[in-house]
Amino acid sequence: MEKRPTAAQAGAWLLLITAILLSTTLLAGCQAVAEPPPEPTPTSMPPTSTPASTATPVPPTPTPEALEEADPADFREFAGLVARATEEHDTAFFADRVKGATYTCTELDVSGEGLGGAGPGLCEEAGQQMDLVLLGYWLSEGLYTRPDAIVTEIDNYFGNALPGEKDDYGTGDVRIYAIAARPWPESGVTFRVAFLTAITPGIEGPAAEPSRTVRGIDFEYVEGHWVIRGMLVADGLAEGLLGPETAPYTEWERY
Repeated sequence: MEKRPTAAQAGAWLLLITAILLSTTLLAGCQAVAEPPPEPTPTSMPPTSTPASTATPVPPTPTPEALEEADPADFREFAGLVARATEEHDTAFFADRVKGATYTCTELDVSGEGLGGAGPGLCEEAGQQMDLVLLGYWLSEGLYTRPDAIVTEIDNYFGNALPGEKDDYGTGDVRIYAIAARPWPESGVTFRVAFLTAITPGIEGPAAEPSRTVRGIDFEYVEGHWVIRGMLVADGLAEGLLGPETAPYTEWERY
């Protein structure tokens, strides 16, 4: 015969089961409080805004100031400004007007074997282009060089002149002596030339006598200004440039 539990035994079992359930609930609650919430995954993170990058402003490259006033188109009239600048030894007047023209380097320029081309060391490869001016030498070969070479030549001419000397052409200080024209068939341009003259120390050594020298400056009228494209240096036999029969110059006129 099956033996049933007494009422007391049933009550004890009920209390035990209740206690176990209560303990389990409390333990789960403690774990829920103790464990921190899970970290959000990267996909659940709110997007962050990145400040847009701004470019640092770059100041414009300074360029030489343009000549403020237009030059007179008539070269005879403009020669008056050249004369005044020459008398004042105003190198800046000439420096503001020296402008190179585009020159294309050749193989001979690169090798240094040619005559009358770009100056030594200027061309690195054939086809290279740069703005150069022509620096010529009386009764000799000239070359194309950087514009500042002409500025230096003019400045040195002012510094080397001997105002205390005198000859058949006048005193030794630098002055404009004549103007002329010089056709340049290669470019189809006719330059206008201002001949400056002075007496300078001899070029054959300290014992050499001072001599009459000439600088012929080639001007071209471009966009309202007379710009310098080249210059002829004459330190020997320069008197040949101080008369109207000098080729290749035309329209020679005593200033």
